[in-house]
Amino acid sequence: MGIIAGKWPHSLAFQPGGTTRAIDLGERIRLLSITTAFRAFLERIVFADSLENVLAIATADELDDWRDGRGGDFAHFLRLADSLALTGLGRGTGLMMSYGAYHGVDGELFPRGLFGPRAIVEPLPLTQITEDVSHAWMRNSSADPAHSSTVPDPDKPAAYSWCKAPRLSGQPIEVGAIARQTVAGQALITDLVARDGTNVRSRVIARLIETARIALAMEQWTRALRLSEPFCHNSRELPDGSCVGLVEAARGSLGHWMAVRDGKIERYQIIAPTTWNFSPRDSFDVGGPLEQALVGTDVGDAGPRAVAIQHIVRSFDPCMVCTAH
Repeated sequence: MGIIAGKWPHSLAFQPGGTTRAIDLGERIRLLSITTAFRAFLERIVFADSLENVLAIATADELDDWRDGRGGDFAHFLRLADSLALTGLGRGTGLMMSYGAYHGVDGELFPRGLFGPRAIVEPLPLTQITEDVSHAWMRNSSADPAHSSTVPDPDKPAAYSWCKAPRLSGQPIEVGAIARQTVAGQALITDLVARDGTNVRSRVIARLIETARIALAMEQWTRALRLSEPFCHNSRELPDGSCVGLVEAARGSLGHWMAVRDGKIERYQIIAPTTWNFSPRDSFDVGGPLEQALVGTDVGDAGPRAVAIQHIVRSFDPCMVCTAH
């Protein structure tokens, strides 16, 4: 969408703005050229195989067989991950969430849901999303994000993070590509999670598999563009009240809570993906997904500079700038 609109993708959710005119035939041809080149790069450099063949890998054992003797960045990563024992690093709690992504007339590419210890996908209790600031440099406010505020309190005792602690039904939740693909029932990622849970290796694999899936979908979306049909809904004045927008960003589940009064935004609260993953301890002294994934990590003599810590932190693909908002 950023290619079409010439805008930073985050701005496309707001009106007015974003796409201001329909694309023409020449632009669609250019888009097809871009998606075709992207597929070629993935198949030549990243996977050294067709995307269809990669997405046909259904189990961890099949992945090991596919890797043997193959070039490409993905196979090299798998060999490196084995040599560094990345499967044993950064084990997650097993609770994962996706708000769902890429909705169309025929359904969504990645569905909404909650994946838990029972290894089944359940509906999301969205009204049970709360924010805890007991260990954040933030002033206490409503636990309901629809009524909470973000006011810094840098001298707050016992606080150690600018990140709030969002919870779903009181539980810390991991979000991101591995959550999306597990909730979506992607065969390989589901098998990896069933065998070893979430870890550094499986999080990276999930991002690569998701990239392959989206690349194929992009080709279909571009071919499906109808140049003569309406492309944008005009904005209307918002009535007083509250609304919630829940989407999947690249790093995971992203929520926006907004209140409007007299035609103006009265309150706007965001819970970013990294806020979920990097949340500090809550009032029950339960750490967020990253904190729990770091517990028990052998750091040797390097202490906080240990490479193992860097592997775990980066496997969550953090963006602390968005989280501190």
